[in-house]
Amino acid sequence: MKVPQGYPGGKTEYKATLRALKMCLKEIKNPNEARDIEFFCEFPTRTSADKFALSAHQAGFSSLTLTEPDEDHPEYQVCAVVRIPVELDQIVRVEMRMHELADPAGGKYEGWGTLGDDP
Repeated sequence: MKVPQGYPGGKTEYKATLRALKMCLKEIKNPNEARDIEFFCEFPTRTSADKFALSAHQAGFSSLTLTEPDEDHPEYQVCAVVRIPVELDQIVRVEMRMHELADPAGGKYEGWGTLGDDP
């Protein structure tokens, strides 16, 4: 397994992406068909979460949702949605963009997901 050049999450995150993709591909009929994919980032403050949400919206992400901290997740979580095919290169490209947007806002990228076979 070779981690793509410039991939900011390192080998551990890349392996997690490959596992998630493998599970996802078992559930969908046509991975080449674009569908909504959610990418999650966490932030220590509401201000940093809002800064990221604005940057993500300006970068073309839609359906941004903010989850307030709770006992299971002590940080603010923002879900950014983009419509793309479920393909490794597409997922990795967006993951790299999530890092680029989250890092300056003091956040961290946490992963992605989609709702099975619901294009």
